[in-house]
Amino acid sequence: IKDNPHKKVTPHTKYKISGIYMIYIDHFTNEEVVPIYIGQSKDIQRRYKQHYSEILALNRLSYDEYERYFFSKGSSFYEGNFKSCKIFKYMLENNCTLQDFHMIILDEVRR
Repeated sequence: IKDNPHKKVTPHTKYKISGIYMIYIDHFTNEEVVPIYIGQSKDIQRRYKQHYSEILALNRLSYDEYERYFFSKGSSFYEGNFKSCKIFKYMLENNCTLQDFHMIILDEVRR
């Protein structure tokens, strides 16, 4: 992924395009990259901002709130389909930071 021709999406890019993208975590000292999610969007830049904002909001949780959301026996976000919680849980368990969160465009779709 590091040497690929794909476009990396950041807060500073302006990719208002449709396409398929991949979110991945790059926190390792070796060449291993962990793909976390593959999605599609009509506006990839806006979708990046949504994903990043969701992770940022979870990052502001207290430990007690985190425990309740991820491990409560009644209704845990992690047990459902809330992908941001799953990404955040992975990041916590592997000591990742927001700087380790990346998104690239795999394929641009022309309208």
